[in-house]
Amino acid sequence: MSDGVIAFDASGLLIHANPSAQKMLNISGENLRFEDIFITIKDDKNKEIIKDIANEAKSINKVKDTIKK
Repeated sequence: MSDGVIAFDASGLLIHANPSAQKMLNISGENLRFEDIFITIKDDKNKEIIKDIANEAKSINKVKDTIKK
C-alpha cells in the first residue's frame, strides 16, 4: 500500500502509522505507538492537517451520538 495510514485516539495518542505515513510525516520508529501525535509530528502543516482530521472525526461522533438518542 502506498497510501499513508494513521490511526489515533480521541486524545491524540498515535495508535498506528504505516511505513508510508511515517515517510510522509517524517516520523519513524517502532515505538511510535501511544505517543502524542502533536508532539511526534514536527511539521506545522502536517499538524494542522491532523488537527482538521481529528476535529472532523469528533464532529462525526457527535452526530452518531445524537442519532443514537
